[in-house]
Parts: sequence; structure tokens; C-alpha cells
Amino acid sequence: MKIIFLFFIFYLVYFNNAQNTLPNDQQDAIDTMMVEIFGTKIDDICSYGSFKCAPINDGVSASNVYTITEIVFPSSSPPNMVINSPFTSFINLTTLELTNGLSSLTFFNNISNYQYLKKLVISNQIETIPSDQNLPNSLDSVEFGTISTRINENFFSSGQISNLVIINFDNGSSLPSSFPVNNYLKSLSLPISYIQSSFPNDLNNLKALIELNLNIFNDRNSNENYKDFQLPNFQTPFEKLSIISITFINSPIDSTGSNIQTWNFLQSITQIKTLSNLNIYGKGFTLDPSIGLTDFSLLNSSSIFNFEEGCDFLTMCNKKPCLNLPIDSKLSLSNCNVNLNNLSFKNILEFTMVNNDLEQELPWSSESGIDYVKMDSFNVERKNNLVGSLPSSYCQFRDGVLGVGGNLLSGSIPSCFSCSGANSIGTKYLLPNNFTDFNSNSVATNCPTFSFDTSYNKIVKIDGSSIITISGTDFGWYYKSSSNDSNSNSDSELSIPTITITIPNRQIELSIPKGTGANKTFVAYFGSNFQFKQVFTYTYNDSINNNSSSDSDESGEPSSSSIIYFSSFYFITFLFFIQFLI
Repeated sequence: MKIIFLFFIFYLVYFNNAQNTLPNDQQDAIDTMMVEIFGTKIDDICSYGSFKCAPINDGVSASNVYTITEIVFPSSSPPNMVINSPFTSFINLTTLELTNGLSSLTFFNNISNYQYLKKLVISNQIETIPSDQNLPNSLDSVEFGTISTRINENFFSSGQISNLVIINFDNGSSLPSSFPVNNYLKSLSLPISYIQSSFPNDLNNLKALIELNLNIFNDRNSNENYKDFQLPNFQTPFEKLSIISITFINSPIDSTGSNIQTWNFLQSITQIKTLSNLNIYGKGFTLDPSIGLTDFSLLNSSSIFNFEEGCDFLTMCNKKPCLNLPIDSKLSLSNCNVNLNNLSFKNILEFTMVNNDLEQELPWSSESGIDYVKMDSFNVERKNNLVGSLPSSYCQFRDGVLGVGGNLLSGSIPSCFSCSGANSIGTKYLLPNNFTDFNSNSVATNCPTFSFDTSYNKIVKIDGSSIITISGTDFGWYYKSSSNDSNSNSDSELSIPTITITIPNRQIELSIPKGTGANKTFVAYFGSNFQFKQVFTYTYNDSINNNSSSDSDESGEPSSSSIIYFSSFYFITFLFFIQFLI
């Protein structure tokens, strides 16, 4: 019995020592805060999921003395509660997240004391942010849910924040009249609404800014006090700004969006030469009829453009093309009733369109500017109300590039696709549609249109530099080869030609290796199952030279005997002519 009692005492002592012990000021502060929020203390707060602790390691404190480094209140916290308890004891905080509408009345009064703070999230900022408090240099990311106080200039001029997010402004909130010079802020997300009297236009003072996200609240019915407001301009140069995302937040009562405020598209955006990614979501932009189109051609090559619902500045154009893009651009349209025949695909590398209700046919004319071979994606699948036939020129898209399924296309399908059947790589994204002769059960045909023009120049150089261009019809997207050259008699002639399909179903290039000899043959197989055989022939120019060796030396120049022969001929002819004159 005595042994059991001693063991129990040892267990209690060991268990007690195993607890993470906080300094007294932190323990008292966290106890007070938990009682205020949850109505009770929480034993061993360092084991509680929303908090993290770390050893102090100051060389003085015991090994089991810890400090609170992260406070993340769970979503189950009481909503919209104001925390009166101070945070001043938690000087080692690296993360503070007040979610679910929680706010603090005291935190920013001592913000400069948190020299380890990296991330700050406050869902409801009602506390005044003192203008004399500098942000700690450690602070990297700040997010406010709703803010109803002024953000002063010092908030942008002190500290080294790289990411600032403000989701919504409430009454009493405002930004500084101008942005001070800031060399650290890389990503900025801000709301714009009637609540703000103005928006700073000198965004270019944010020297490190790479990404700008603007949430524009333009629903006139959202509040009886709504007043029309102006948008910021982008007429000043930026050093690094490459991503702009503009989201209009509204609830249009009808298709015309008569309850929302709109603006002419900010043409100054088209002059931001550092820009490489533009995203516009929702209704808000229209087009100045005196401009007639939108020209982004000055922006970086390979730029990305995403327009969702916010496409009125495209549909209202009165000039063609409605949209000019820089070379190798990527364009995505969602829920936009844009007429494809008003666009220029000349510089588009990837194109995606979803949920376009406008009934229309696929673009195919030379005016469309589609570069079939160059494009990496032409995806118009999923509810785009496309009608008419599939153009035969679409046979020139590379495999896997074309996607037209989920529309109302009809009529006969181009022969290049019927030759391959429904389950080939080049045709797998064509269905469902209403084709009369092509469905998911269609198998590859014997392809009577398969052919190559064999009238190409068959004389090639012996050094392996010859490339023969050969046109063809409906040969597909792939090939496999086989040598059928019975005249090869040396190791140097074992290499065989290679084929490059430069234009699917239209053109190939045959690269000839080094070699010698005449009437060489090369066999290749085409079609979805490589069922179509084609023999290509060629002759090295050394064979032609050998056939005329009697009249020339090894260098290909006329031999001395032939020169003497021709010289004698001309001399006798000359003497005959003189005799005739006499």
C-alpha cells in the first residue's frame, strides 16, 4: 500500500512538471482573456489547438517554461465580440488571428512592441490605429475583414509589410490622401465603395507592388446612402506591377444590370507596360463608344487575361477586332456573350470560353487570325451555344488542342476527324454535339482522302542538310517509321529520315540523313492506328554527278578533254565564218 502511495505521489509530481509552464504574467493574461471570451479558464493552454507555445530558452528560465507564440481563435468563438483584455504580455507572438468578427480595443496601442510578429489577421478592426505607432519590421502579412477606422500614412511608411488585405470598409474608415513611398509592399487588396471620399491615385509610390486586387462595391441598391463615386486611375508608371484583379460586387436585378454603377473601361490600364495578368470579374465596365475597341497590345508578351461576366467593354465595341492582345497571350472568357467573329486570335496562344449564351458559329475565316499550328489550346467546351458545322481548317490544330464538346454543332464532320474515329487523341474533345456522321461509337474509316503529293523534289545533298517539304491530306497527327532501304550497305547509311508534322493533316517535313546512292526509300505509317502506309523516295546528288563523270572531274567541274573539245568546235566555226565573208 505504501509503495502504491509513493508511486501516486511520483506520478503527480512528474505530470505536473511535464505541463508547459507559462510566465506568471502570460498565464494571468491568458486566463483573463479565456474567461472573457469563453467564460472559463483553459488548463494547459499550450496544448489547446488554437495556441502554440515555444520554450523561452533565455538561459535563465527552466526548461519547461514556455511562451505563447501563436494565438488563433477558432471559428467557434463567440461572434462579433470585442476583446478588452490586453495582449501586452505576449511579446513573443509571431501570429495573431482574431476570426469570426472578433476585435481588440488595445492591440494596436502597443503594436511596435511585438518584434517577432509575422502575421496579423483581424476580422473586425474597430480600434483606432495610432498614427505614432510604427509597425514592427518582422510583420509581413496583415489582413482586415471589416475596418471602420482610418488607416493613416504611417501604416504604409513604417514596417516592412509585403502583403496587405482589406476585405471591406465600413463607416468611419478611410485611406490616407496619398500613399507614401514604400519599398516593401508587394501585394495589396483593397475595397472601393461610396464610403470612401477618395482613393489615393499615387499607387506608383508603392515601388515593390507586384499584385493589386480591387473589390469594387457598385450595387446602388446595397444602401440608401449610396452615392456614385470615381475609380482610381493608373496613369502613373509602375516599376513592378504585373497582376491586376478587379472584382465588381453587385446583385443586378435584371440582365441589363440597371441597379449598378458602371464606368468606361480604364484605358490607362492598357498602358501599364509591366502588366502581364489582368482579371476582371462581374459587371462594372462599359466601353467609350468614341474608342470603339480595347487595345492591350503594348503589354508584355505571354500575358494572361481572364474576364468573367465583366465583358460589356467587349460586347459594346464598334470596331473590329474588339480586342487586341500582345503576342502569345492567354484569354479566358466566362459568362460573356462575346461574338467570336469580332475577336482577333492572331496573338492568342491559349483560348478558353465557358457559358456563352450567344448563338454563333465557330470562327474560321482568315480574318479570325487563328494560328492553328501555334495555338496550345482552343477550348470552347461546355455550354457555349455554338451551332453550324465544324470548319475543315480545324484539322490543322495539333492533337489535344481543340475542344468543342458540349455544344450544338451539326452537319458532317471534316474527313480528318472521321478518318481517326471518336477515340483518337485528335478527336476526343469533339463530343457531345449533333454531328450527322460522328458520335462516340464512330470508328476510324478507311480514309479515302488520305494522300501525299509525291511530286516533291527528290534530289538531296549527301551532307544530311536536306529537308523536303511534302504536302498531304488527312494523314492525322502522328506517324511511325520503318526503313525499307535494300541499298544500304554501310554503317553510315543505317540512319533513316525523320518526319516532322509541321501542319497536322496538311504538311510534313522529311529530314534526310547523310548518305550516298540513288533511289532510296523510306516507309512511314500514318492514321490513328498507323494503318496507312506511305513510301517516300529520294536520291543523293552524288549519284547524279557520277552519271555525268565523263564530262566533269571529281570536283564537278568540266574535264580538260571536254574543254579542248568545245574550244576546237568554236575555233573551226569561227574559221568557217571568216571564209564565208571572204
